[in-house]
Amino acid sequence: MSVVLAPIIMFHGAHRWSGPPQLQPASMKNMEHGPGLYLTSDESTARSYAKGGGVVLRFEIDPKIRKLGDARISALTMIDFVRSTPRIKHRKEVIADLLEADARAAAHGRDEVAASTLVNLLHYYKSLTGPVGPAVAHFYVLHGVDADVIRPSSGKPGETWMTLFNLDAIVRYARV
Repeated sequence: MSVVLAPIIMFHGAHRWSGPPQLQPASMKNMEHGPGLYLTSDESTARSYAKGGGVVLRFEIDPKIRKLGDARISALTMIDFVRSTPRIKHRKEVIADLLEADARAAAHGRDEVAASTLVNLLHYYKSLTGPVGPAVAHFYVLHGVDADVIRPSSGKPGETWMTLFNLDAIVRYARV
């Protein structure tokens, strides 16, 4: 007998919304938690982002998503991505830091590093702007990572935030 898991319910608040969900290039100001669709488990938080006549949407997310914090990827695979992706600022520094992460992992007998290493470095070097952000989200999806799930220290008790990379994990969505 197989257990059917209920979808994860999340909300998104925006000043405006049209069409289906899509990943948009963003400024560093809007990349606090990396590239993706920003969601919250708290509807009132979403409403605060939609203030002034904006839109609140309710999302049902596949409960079998693979979280960024649970994933590992080869540093060399990440380096290949950084080398081949146009417009990455501080490319040499990001690659050098990925090589250091690879050496640390190898010293502990591992051939992969935390998948979050890539987005953390790109965020640190302010390199997630423009088309790089959606490219990173696509990279994660290609490597089986669907979302980053965050328990914010500044949020409401019990609130969860999600940065969704894989829009195919959306079961359904609707305006609230």
